[in-house]
Amino acid sequence: MNRRRAIYLKCLDCCGDSWKEVLICQVFDCPLWQFRTGDTIGSARYKRRIRAIFTKKTEDITELQKQGINMADFLTKRTYSHKIISNSAGPSPNPGQVRSDAQRE
Repeated sequence: MNRRRAIYLKCLDCCGDSWKEVLICQVFDCPLWQFRTGDTIGSARYKRRIRAIFTKKTEDITELQKQGINMADFLTKRTYSHKIISNSAGPSPNPGQVRSDAQRE
């Protein structure tokens, strides 16, 4: 198994075996985030996949947009620690989401 495949499988496991969840993973501060799909963020294939999923306007995408996360956030290599999604409703975070330090206490 090569490194790219191992990273993708780890991300797939983290996202509940859903390749769509891997693609729209919101854990921007994860060290594997920019490698999660097996494509580099700057590649044409990656950009096509992100544009396609945002164009479909699924319920997941609508929820991301309500939280202030848009397609441009997935097309850059910047650090997004200020945009980490918190889950205040339940005892544990949903796949692809992390809690803020304040919510862990």
